[in-house]
Amino acid sequence: MVRLYYGIITELDHHIGRVLDTLDALGLANDTLVVYSTDHGDYCGGHGQMDKHFNMYDDVTHVPLIARLPGRIPAGETCEAFASNELDISRTLLEAADAEIPESFVGENLIGMANGATPREVITSQYFGTESGAYSMRMVRNEQYKFVYHPVGDMHELYDLQEDPGELNNRIDDPSLSEELSALKAKLFDEMKAQNDRLANRWTQVELKGERPMANELFGEA
Repeated sequence: MVRLYYGIITELDHHIGRVLDTLDALGLANDTLVVYSTDHGDYCGGHGQMDKHFNMYDDVTHVPLIARLPGRIPAGETCEAFASNELDISRTLLEAADAEIPESFVGENLIGMANGATPREVITSQYFGTESGAYSMRMVRNEQYKFVYHPVGDMHELYDLQEDPGELNNRIDDPSLSEELSALKAKLFDEMKAQNDRLANRWTQVELKGERPMANELFGEA
């Protein structure tokens, strides 16, 4: 499995090289924004698993993201900031093309991030289940901690990524991290709400923020 995975990556790199060579040959490289990324990672045996589903470990959520735009993105630099493929790439493409940005877009411009714009404090991920089930998860993380929210029927997860980068020790019941957990829960709900996440409803608001809605908010005015 891993051998085949590496083989696919090698083939992909070869064909991306062909695209970049063609841009050079046509004299378009200096005027073209190139973004290289992927939709998810793959366990390849990590955490004793194969494939890409059912968890929010960095094996599947921390993916490559490379952007090139001569004159606007510094060459050879690494940007130490949280970025979201789901939210940021589309906004970046539109801004690079001087196109109108829909009001619904909540992503950041990668070009600005690469040039020192204020980075995000947290990043989130969404999982909506598979073709065989509707099991959903949400994740939020900052530089040190990651919280994974299981809305239905499972234990939530909390990892200290500095002490436990392999995400092997779930600290969700550790009382010494109660403040960090509460802050991450509240931040997750706020981010879900901003993204118009279908799970950002009154019930998850109670669980994540501890804010119990009034009866008329739940059932409407009498």
